Amino acid sequence: MSNNPVLDESIEVQRPLHEVFSYVSEFSRVEEWDPAVSSAEKLTPGAPGVGTQFRIDLRAGFSLDYEIIAIEEDAGILMTVDSRFFTAREEVLFEKVRHGTRVRYIAEFDFPAPLAAFNRLFPGVMDRAGKNAMTGLKEALEDDFEAPRASSLLAAADRLVFPGIWRFTKLGYRSSRRHWKAVSAYQRERHAVITGATSGIGEAAARRLAEFGARLTLVVRNEEKARASTN
Repeated sequence: MSNNPVLDESIEVQRPLHEVFSYVSEFSRVEEWDPAVSSAEKLTPGAPGVGTQFRIDLRAGFSLDYEIIAIEEDAGILMTVDSRFFTAREEVLFEKVRHGTRVRYIAEFDFPAPLAAFNRLFPGVMDRAGKNAMTGLKEALEDDFEAPRASSLLAAADRLVFPGIWRFTKLGYRSSRRHWKAVSAYQRERHAVITGATSGIGEAAARRLAEFGARLTLVVRNEEKARASTN
């Protein structure tokens, strides 16, 4: 029997199986639901498949390199994980149930000797991390968040233009981003028409909707920029 620590957590959500699989398989969206993650990036283009790689930056100050080594649509994803502190194999299984979908997360970690000893002394650390991640995923898939409301201070700042304009800087973006909720809406059956899609808000909206699987029609004035935007 392996002495490697293993996490095994499950949730059930009232969402169709194909929607749940679509959301979780785009694993760069893990930053929306795992509180331990500060940012995530998909390193390979196209739909998730064998060989797709992700870079996950943790709030703890180090990164994880993920690679999909097996995937079956609406059934399961198997990934390897590499970091400077440990390696792991993570499996996410999907099952249709009476009122929605069950998601099961199984991870087996391989720590070097010093960290393995620490985990044996404090096994609750890994367990809490797994439970927190699955709790966040359940909340994201339930998509039952209250509509955001600006505080009186922010509303006043916006009316005054300055200092409200700081919210449109990189600093303002990063500050606001910490309060964003997960967006798990299924978009693969949607068609969106976007104007000004070669820069600014239009480009950001187009890229985000494309990540969600929506079909797009981009209305642009510059053919060269249009070709660059579709790459």
